[in-house]
Amino acid sequence: PSCHSPPQPPPSLVCNRGPGEYCCCLLNLSIFTYEVLMCAPSILDTLIVALCFLSPIAAQHATATLYNLLSVEVYHFIIGSKKPLIVALSAPTRFIKDMLKALFDLALYPLNCIALVELNVVSSLFMLVKKDGRRGLVEDAMMVIAQVARYDENMEAFWRVNSVSI
Repeated sequence: PSCHSPPQPPPSLVCNRGPGEYCCCLLNLSIFTYEVLMCAPSILDTLIVALCFLSPIAAQHATATLYNLLSVEVYHFIIGSKKPLIVALSAPTRFIKDMLKALFDLALYPLNCIALVELNVVSSLFMLVKKDGRRGLVEDAMMVIAQVARYDENMEAFWRVNSVSI
């Protein structure tokens, strides 16, 4: 995707309202014109703010926006290199399914797997599997764990998980 003179979003996608609706607009842009969104300066920083400091609905839209952006393979490294974004994404949330989808897409890129290990996301996923037990969530968490585990250098993370029986 090129950032030279990106097309303008349709007027129906432009939003001049509160944070929740702003994040909803970002979500719409991530579906229809992801190149425009990724060319926007500080878009990833904006998503970090939405995940950490705005309303739960804004955080949900930000998580879904990340999931949509991660569906484009060339963005895996760009998004994964933003460590605060990974930390914000893996924080406890009511939108666990969306978080797990985005983490899975992040784990598709090998260098992001290293970051997921270093930032203790794997440990959090093991705890989710052990303590939550809801059908669907356990399977999704295990898919992320399996995706990270496919690289030999990440296997040590599984042995460092202290409070989880493996």
